[in-house]
Amino acid sequence: MTTALTSPLLLPSDLLLIPVADLPSASRAELKAADTDFAITRPRSRRASSIVDADSAALLEQFRSARTIADAVMDFSRARSVDPHAVLTGAYPMLQRLIAAQLLVPVDDPASKAIVASIEIGDRIGDLKTIRQLSLVVEGTSYAGERYEFSHFGARHTASFLAIAQPQATAIRDHWPRTGLAASRAPRVLVSAGGLLPFLLPDAYVLEQLVSYRHRCRVPLEPLADYLQVIYADEHRESIARERVRQNREAIGRWTFVADGLRDKPRVVAVEIWYRASTIPLNLPETIGAPCKQ
Repeated sequence: MTTALTSPLLLPSDLLLIPVADLPSASRAELKAADTDFAITRPRSRRASSIVDADSAALLEQFRSARTIADAVMDFSRARSVDPHAVLTGAYPMLQRLIAAQLLVPVDDPASKAIVASIEIGDRIGDLKTIRQLSLVVEGTSYAGERYEFSHFGARHTASFLAIAQPQATAIRDHWPRTGLAASRAPRVLVSAGGLLPFLLPDAYVLEQLVSYRHRCRVPLEPLADYLQVIYADEHRESIARERVRQNREAIGRWTFVADGLRDKPRVVAVEIWYRASTIPLNLPETIGAPCKQ
């Protein structure tokens, strides 16, 4: 906090301070705040709104342009003819919380910029065109200080991952007829990350690792699959290759992209499609909660 006192800080450009009295009655009831309080909110952020009193909101307005805490407190105190030491003492916990939450940030911090969608309506990814925005995921941090899945990565770098879904689907479609099994059944594809690849393979039987409701039929999915989608950090390429050989699978395609936000620095991520024809009959149930088929 000592550094923050003398370093210029700024509210993110899209941060809103909204009088609680202006909120819908249902929101006011949920917040349990006085009408004289203010809600701190940031559109498109996953962070819940917080409440400050009117004096705190007025102090925060000082940071619409870059100011040090010391300067902001002095100007606020001078305008109200109050003791700046008392103001700083009272505001200290609130300012700490906002700095920790990246709602009061250094001027050169990327978090000072408005949160925007990385893919806009009308943008194209391969043969697909964005026609509507359903949701936006932004950066978050776990209690252990690690970014959680599809945070910074999901908001800003998903396009590079989605762009290689089409060639993965093409590789499977081109390879399956050459196996001699296409006339008897659909290919079974086990995906590590659901979404676009299954969409691009509408005739395939998709096995999804994230399905968690088969409580009465929990079986290993890998032996059931003809194709595996394998995603790994490129620096582990040799060990992954050894595992593929151990499983007696054939790699029919490999693609890479740069992911930023999964760890402390950008890294090259590889995606491979492995093939080995499955001879095990499917015994998965057709309904939620059903037992395995006999």
